[in-house]
Amino acid sequence: MKIRVTASPLCLASRSLRSFPLALATVLLLGGRPPEAPAQIPDEFHNLQVLPEDISKEELLEIMKGNSLGLGVRCWHCHVGEEGIPFSEFDFESDEKLTKRKARFMLRMVRYLNEERLPALGEVGERAEPSVRMTCYTCHRGRPLPRTLGEVLAIVIDEEGIDAGIDRYGELRDELYGSGSYDFGELTLIELAQRLGGDGRVEDGIRILNPTKKLARYDEIQQPRGVSGVLCRI
Repeated sequence: MKIRVTASPLCLASRSLRSFPLALATVLLLGGRPPEAPAQIPDEFHNLQVLPEDISKEELLEIMKGNSLGLGVRCWHCHVGEEGIPFSEFDFESDEKLTKRKARFMLRMVRYLNEERLPALGEVGERAEPSVRMTCYTCHRGRPLPRTLGEVLAIVIDEEGIDAGIDRYGELRDELYGSGSYDFGELTLIELAQRLGGDGRVEDGIRILNPTKKLARYDEIQQPRGVSGVLCRI
């Protein structure tokens, strides 16, 4: 079944604008597009399996813009092409990239949630007005993978150790603090510390509670305010 998807204004709030040239970001925020884009993008589209075959260029560009900003990626993330070459040289029809095939699956999933599952909440009780709708940005928050900060740090710590995890926390905080992509609040670190402590890595759990202090031993680390009692729970 073909669906018609509209890009959400939430997508425009994505942190991913930081990676765009300032001029392009300004154009996108104003709801437009680069002046050379219309001439490079064809008027007819092929191999559309989710979007309607008669979709207009303007509608398609708006949807692609929302997807791009919602995940913090550029066109070549899904389409065969690369940075620096004109859109006229992209192979938009190709299904070579797994990311494009996954994008179709996700579009169908969002459609199912918005058109079937969320309306069914009315059977439970009155829905919020205006009704809530899912978008790419709802989960991704401008990141390609919709993982929480705690999940990202846990993967790094499991694979590379606590020092690498602390370094990654600092990098992400410097890059994304205030963007809405991740929750840098104390609870994120407390939950991660509890997980590490539950796995028997008590020292790592205590160190992650204060990732700005790269000390060798946990008994030298002063606990941040608001986390008293966490150690006895780990």
